Amino acid sequence: MPTNPDGSLRAFTGPEVTAMQIETAGVRERIHPIESRRVNDNVMTRPFFVKWSERFNFIEHVLGDSKLWVDTGPVTKLSRLLPDSTFGRHPDSTQIIADYIEDIRGHPVGIDNVGQFPTYSKALITVHYSQAGFTLSTDAGTTTERDRFTTREPTGQSDIEAFTLPGGAFKFVKAGPVVVAPVPFNISFTRPVRRFSLTWCYLPNDLYTTNGALFRRLYQGTGDGIPWLGTVNKNDLVITSLGTYPAGTLLLEKVSDRLLKSPLSAVSLASLKWDVTFDFAYTPRGWNNLFFWDPSTPANSDYYLVTNDGNFYAPSAVPDKTSLYNVRAHEDLWNPNL
Repeated sequence: MPTNPDGSLRAFTGPEVTAMQIETAGVRERIHPIESRRVNDNVMTRPFFVKWSERFNFIEHVLGDSKLWVDTGPVTKLSRLLPDSTFGRHPDSTQIIADYIEDIRGHPVGIDNVGQFPTYSKALITVHYSQAGFTLSTDAGTTTERDRFTTREPTGQSDIEAFTLPGGAFKFVKAGPVVVAPVPFNISFTRPVRRFSLTWCYLPNDLYTTNGALFRRLYQGTGDGIPWLGTVNKNDLVITSLGTYPAGTLLLEKVSDRLLKSPLSAVSLASLKWDVTFDFAYTPRGWNNLFFWDPSTPANSDYYLVTNDGNFYAPSAVPDKTSLYNVRAHEDLWNPNL
């Protein structure tokens, strides 16, 4: 793992790459490259010869890596080594990147050592490439992790959700503040809901362990004991590939995760990675707003904030345990610092 003096990841240097002795392989056999292009499956494979003792450095060079590091402050940041622009990406389609190693074979003839594990002068390594569903950018060119290594899952769902609330516990309110009326008993509400998922990819293990910043934020809260799972966005959330979701319209409904075993040379528990998927539910009128039918003045019928204290609040200022959902700064879901 190549690192800078401050602990952040860095690219392999020119001499380090030269030491790998990288050569293309299979050109005369017409297997360098092998490409496939079809809907949702743009892939490529390329074989290379690499110095045997440098094969794991080459793998990290083409696949990239991620780790946490502590900047001045102290502030914990996420550093990424991107797939190399020459060997880790398609030369004409830079969004097609190396995602796994298909095959490693010794070349030409091996020599058994004392441990009966053969050694070779070269390794024949076949690299698999596929189209990335996220933006690639360097540490220096990234202001938020929402702008890189975050992908929209391919499926979503829309429906009309019906529900009831305990009458008398909440009140319809509008700016002023003016109490409009208590929420009546035994009345059903409906709202359109669009559900989609965003996956934050290839995260260091120490970001999502029980002491990690992301894990604690989701399930333990940030000092207040209120988990962010089940909260609504208090600020407008800008997602590069999807647009802007106004404050109050996104509910963090569910989180799922996938443990990844690192393909890099430093295989250990510390090298484990995670893909963490945030399941959001979007409703355009906001999760803390409900429709109020005003029988005395029908023109006043509209969506109003619902609170239990009869006070009106902006979406970013709704106090905890006051409305239907607590609000949190969802943009900080992607913040590696606790």
